Amino acid sequence: MIWRNHAIFTASLLLINDQPWPAVLVATLASSWPDRIESIFGWRHRGVSHWPGLWLALLGVSYWIRDTIVAYVLYWVAIGSLTHILADFLSKSGVPLLWPHRNVRGLGLFRVGSFAEQMFIVFWLALCVAGLLIGWFPLHWSAKRLY
Repeated sequence: MIWRNHAIFTASLLLINDQPWPAVLVATLASSWPDRIESIFGWRHRGVSHWPGLWLALLGVSYWIRDTIVAYVLYWVAIGSLTHILADFLSKSGVPLLWPHRNVRGLGLFRVGSFAEQMFIVFWLALCVAGLLIGWFPLHWSAKRLY
């Protein structure tokens, strides 16, 4: 997926699951990190940065240092990155599920940047809105959850 669609997918997925706004913001900003850190570390595309094990380990670290703002941010960075991997898994390019350097798998629903990807996002958003209207995703937002 292109970065914009990663952000839309992540934000909408977390919002329909009634997550607090700060968490949605951090995860949405982090939803493009798997692609961004490749250039920083010189990793090949869809290698280590797209391996779920890396981000699951970060979840473990956030649990280990729990009850701090750092743990909170690390947790939502990992969630944003995992939603990135989930979205890339839907594409033809896929992601390395079991090991970071081989066995790239994907469902093949669309090619990255294609019209089909855009239509997937439109369909996804329509499903989210319909789910909210029908009551599939009961929201319990309150002023207390906004900060």
